[in-house]
Amino acid sequence: MPVDDIEFGLSGPVHFCAAVKAAPKAGSVVHFAAAVHSRLAHQYMRVCASPSYIATRGVPVKLGDLSTHTAVLYGRGSQVLPWQFTRRHGDIATVTPPHKLRLDDLGAIRDAVIAGAGLAWLPWWLVRNDLAEGRLVPVLDALTSHVTDTHAVWPEATHLPLRVRVAIDALAAELPRVTEMNDFKT
Repeated sequence: MPVDDIEFGLSGPVHFCAAVKAAPKAGSVVHFAAAVHSRLAHQYMRVCASPSYIATRGVPVKLGDLSTHTAVLYGRGSQVLPWQFTRRHGDIATVTPPHKLRLDDLGAIRDAVIAGAGLAWLPWWLVRNDLAEGRLVPVLDALTSHVTDTHAVWPEATHLPLRVRVAIDALAAELPRVTEMNDFKT
């Protein structure tokens, strides 16, 4: 029996929230009345696929080509994260490619793509070694992937517990180094 759509959740910021009462969040931040956020780092995205997927399905060269490909998307519940690209004039093109697999764990998406499940739009820091070692190949290189920000988000309080401040400071110090793009090709 063919599978039309799979959604599987492995993790989320809940464990981090429970221990520290703060969570890293990539992309746009929803403003809650009782929440505070601080930008930690930029996140550069890359569309990639496995060599076996490319050998079977070919290489998409423009956004319109994605309609004939299969993607592995990031999503939670009914929410799917669309892929974003900055056009030449600065406006944002948003695309949600056809998909049969939707996961809420970036590592699981990476593993599925390495196994040949489709294309993925993943953070550069997560796939840079796979690209360098040939497990993944870059796709849609002519397009500039939209840069998102990663924020720390925590409940508003008159007194910020020390463990929260220490965690936020550690993330603010480490994430820019991890997500640096000195070898990133847009």
